[in-house]
Amino acid sequence: MANSNIDMNTIMSEIRAEIEEKQLTNDIISFDTIEIDNSEIQPEMVYSEQSLKDSLGYIITHRMVNQNFGIPGNKLVRTFRKIIRRLTVYHVGHLFNQQNDYNFHLSNVVLQLNNYNQELSERIPLEERLDILERENKVLKTRLAELERKAEKL
Repeated sequence: MANSNIDMNTIMSEIRAEIEEKQLTNDIISFDTIEIDNSEIQPEMVYSEQSLKDSLGYIITHRMVNQNFGIPGNKLVRTFRKIIRRLTVYHVGHLFNQQNDYNFHLSNVVLQLNNYNQELSERIPLEERLDILERENKVLKTRLAELERKAEKL
C-alpha cells in the first residue's frame, strides 16, 4: 500500500507545534456549542424500493405550488397586503401555473416509470429470466459449434 510508510508521530508532532505556535487553547471553541443540522435529506446511493415509494408519495402529494396563503396582521395591513398580492399574482401567476403543470407531469412520469418497473418485475422474475437466457445461450453455443464443424469440412 502507498500509505504504509506514513509516520503518524511526525504528523502529530507537526500539528502540536502548529497549535503551540498559534497559541490555540481548548477554551477557544467547544465542539459542544456547534449545532449540527441533520435535517438535510441525503439521497440514498443504492436502489431502495421503500425510499422510491416514500419520495414518490411526497412528490405526488406536494406537486401543487400554492400561491394563496393566509395574510396576518390588522385590517389595514391585510388590505394593503391583498392589493400587493393581487398585483403580484397578475404578474407572476402564470409562473405558478407553469410550475404546477411541470410538477404534475414530472410526478406522473416518475409514477409511470415505477409502475412499469413493477409490472416488468411481476411479469417475469429475474431468476426465471436468467434461466431462460442461460438455456438460450447453451442452444446458441451448440449451434455455433455445429456451424464451425461444417465450416471446417468445407
